[in-house]
Amino acid sequence: MRRLRELRWRVIALWRRLTTSAASRQQWVWLGLDLTLERTPVNGPIGLDWREILRAEYAVNPRRYGVTAADLATPTPRRYFAGFIGDQLVAGMWVFAPPEHVLERFPPLVREAVAPSALMVDGCFTLPAFRGQSIYPAALGWLGAQARTWGVCQLVLQVRAGNRASLRGVAKAGFEMLPR
Repeated sequence: MRRLRELRWRVIALWRRLTTSAASRQQWVWLGLDLTLERTPVNGPIGLDWREILRAEYAVNPRRYGVTAADLATPTPRRYFAGFIGDQLVAGMWVFAPPEHVLERFPPLVREAVAPSALMVDGCFTLPAFRGQSIYPAALGWLGAQARTWGVCQLVLQVRAGNRASLRGVAKAGFEMLPR
């Protein structure tokens, strides 16, 4: 209970810092998760079967996986992971090692804080019928455990400052703001 209260206040403090003006809602917040630290995994109330969806599968039926034409056209090699309950898609996310041309667009202090073996998490979604069940933080925890086995020491993602639900989810998963 105490941990939940601390987490709630951390999210509220983060939210207040980020939403001081209307313009701030369009800004990005850069967050990182240090995978070298042991963390208690966040478990959602429903168990999802996570698996990698290969390009050959999502290119044939992109709508089934929430994949857009822009996703298919992206030249950066990325991996797509989807969470299912039975045959029902519930959530998905892209993961990639940020190439130099992507890192160049990061603010200088963020770029310095990104570890050489970091993975970027992008395009996370949970279907509306399954929102509010801690699926997002559980998904990030699952990804962190997988990434550790691949030798990755950090996960990095960006969230719009006005996206309160995503900020709450990444805070539950243990992500912290990177210096700007």
